[in-house]
Amino acid sequence: MSEVQNICKRYNSFLEALPPSTLEKLPELGVDNRLSPGSMDVSTDEIISREAHEREKEHIWTKAWQMACREEQIPEIGDQYVYDICDKSYIVVRSAENEFRAFVNSCPHRGRQLREYNGNAAQIRCGFHALTWSLEGEIKHLPCLNEFTRRGKDDWRLPQIKTGTWGGFVFINPDPEAESLESYLGELPEHFKRWKLEDRYIVAHVQKICPTNWKVAQEAFMESFHVTTTHPQATLVQNNLDVKGDVFGNFSRQMSLLATPSPQKRGDVSNQEVVDAALNLLPEEEKLLEVPDGVPAREFMAEAQRERLRVTLGDQVDELEQTELVDIFYYTVFPNFHPWGAFNELTYRFRPNGDDHRTSIMEVYYLQTFKEGERPAPNPTTHLSIDQWFSEAPELGNLAWVFDQDVLNFPAMQRGLESSATGKIVLTEYQEIKIRHFYELYRKWLGYDAAAAGAASRPRLVAG
Repeated sequence: MSEVQNICKRYNSFLEALPPSTLEKLPELGVDNRLSPGSMDVSTDEIISREAHEREKEHIWTKAWQMACREEQIPEIGDQYVYDICDKSYIVVRSAENEFRAFVNSCPHRGRQLREYNGNAAQIRCGFHALTWSLEGEIKHLPCLNEFTRRGKDDWRLPQIKTGTWGGFVFINPDPEAESLESYLGELPEHFKRWKLEDRYIVAHVQKICPTNWKVAQEAFMESFHVTTTHPQATLVQNNLDVKGDVFGNFSRQMSLLATPSPQKRGDVSNQEVVDAALNLLPEEEKLLEVPDGVPAREFMAEAQRERLRVTLGDQVDELEQTELVDIFYYTVFPNFHPWGAFNELTYRFRPNGDDHRTSIMEVYYLQTFKEGERPAPNPTTHLSIDQWFSEAPELGNLAWVFDQDVLNFPAMQRGLESSATGKIVLTEYQEIKIRHFYELYRKWLGYDAAAAGAASRPRLVAG
């Protein structure tokens, strides 16, 4: 056990595996932005209580920037996408070729939801009394204007909220006083300058209802400390302990080595076993790639990925570093957006399931590259109920059953937190640095007194 504990604290071990030339080309990988030392207590009330949920509605979901959809999900002028968060609903509209707007999804007349599903229309029309607006939110049709004696036509503009775009994603922010998306994201675009997510398309998008709070669900995808127990097959291929974690304002990043067995994996591991594990093959499945004798798994996987990407990216793949082709770079943008870096296809989003603080919606995007000028249409969204498994979505391939391993923990996590004798959880100093960073931001946004939260299991709320 002491050996594992020492390994867990080797902050620069990820960098030590990379050649100096890689760090010269990708200097942002070497940036040292650790949190201050020390583990962290978080009260269960902060995580799962109804009180916390209500404060999130007031202080996060109506004030923070949040990803609403992909640009490609509303490709044509007039396309409208319904984004729901807790008890609020918004319509995201492509109002011009390169213009996006978002409106409160409620008719100013009697409050009916203006759109209940995604679609295309040249205008926005209420299905109750036929009030109609342009895509810019200007009133176009108002039956019986003379009946509204205290309001003129100019008073009927649709309430609009802030929008912004990055990486092919459309973000919304209901707070009129919010900082710009560019300011909110900070250095994130610089991190992704070689990995342009706007030049990807949706090959899969799956939404699943999960039996736990949204924070509990997303925390399972913010650290690799759990891999040995929850995903034991991955110890063949992922060094889940020699990770590098850093924080940057409103986002965090963790990096870990792939095609390198975990220090917790006992015994010899062949190169073929490493590659099979990377492909998430079940023991009875036929091998998809044969590793030649004497070729290290890491080198083999990098070159296989390079040739796969060559089909869409051409010879520019020859400029990519091995770490970009093999390793794991997983980011979290507060509060709930998780794009993966380099040429991994994953992006996650987690949010409350309507106004229910005990269930959540987990979303998995696979974003693939395509040939320049030949963008495919995005594949449709698959919706899974709380009783279905990710493995019921064939478009996710063999990674689906890895997600299901995480989902197996969710109900037990929820019930365990509700039954806690201590009323708190304890986050590790380093392995769970991204979750620590999340809760530092969370407390700031919700107005929790951090000093009081650290001294007791239940944080003290600050007025305001």
